[in-house]
Amino acid sequence: MLWGCVSKSKFTQTQTEITRLKSDSTLLEKRITQYQNENAHLQTLSATIEQALNNRLQEKEDSLNFKEKLLKDREYSLKDMKARKEEEQEAFYSLSRKIFAAFTDYDASTLTTKTNCTQAVVMVNDKKMFVGNSLKPEYLATEINNKAVGLLEKHPDLVLTIVCYVDSSMQIAAKEDHWNIAALRANALLKLLISNHKNLALRIKSATGLPNNNQTIKNQAYYTEYLFGSSLTPCIPIK
Repeated sequence: MLWGCVSKSKFTQTQTEITRLKSDSTLLEKRITQYQNENAHLQTLSATIEQALNNRLQEKEDSLNFKEKLLKDREYSLKDMKARKEEEQEAFYSLSRKIFAAFTDYDASTLTTKTNCTQAVVMVNDKKMFVGNSLKPEYLATEINNKAVGLLEKHPDLVLTIVCYVDSSMQIAAKEDHWNIAALRANALLKLLISNHKNLALRIKSATGLPNNNQTIKNQAYYTEYLFGSSLTPCIPIK
């Protein structure tokens, strides 16, 4: 009888232990599942963070590549601009020399040449361009005009401005008449030039220069200027 009670008690304990173990096993399984889920979440989060970092790195790399491309493009652009500028300089140099070559027959007391950045300038001594202080052109004016016409016909992109000045030493009653006489002289040359070349009229104009009130050099000559310009040439002074 006593043995039976002991056996029953042990059986009960065993059952209780089995129940506890099953309960612990279930709890462990839940914890394992929880840990697995947490691990999967962490892996997903890690992958997301890694992808985000990779995206940021790719964006930075793309940005650096883009900036590098911009720098290269700018470098190429600057080189291209420099090359074009050099071509334009050479074009202006060549054109100016061709213009000046047409007037090499005259000495420096009669005619000089220069550039003023955008134009090739031929300066002719007024005392040899007009009869005294009058508006009547000398024969030299016809020669210079004929050379100017030849240049305009040879270079269709050229335009010409004739500028006359009147110095304050001329005996003129009113100071403002300096402008009138300068304008009349310029127009006289313009009329002489286009009288037989009306087809060039739209490419030629006259202008009046400021009176030369301050002579920096004694017996300085005053000039009528023939300014040749072209839309195809840049602002490059020729020395």
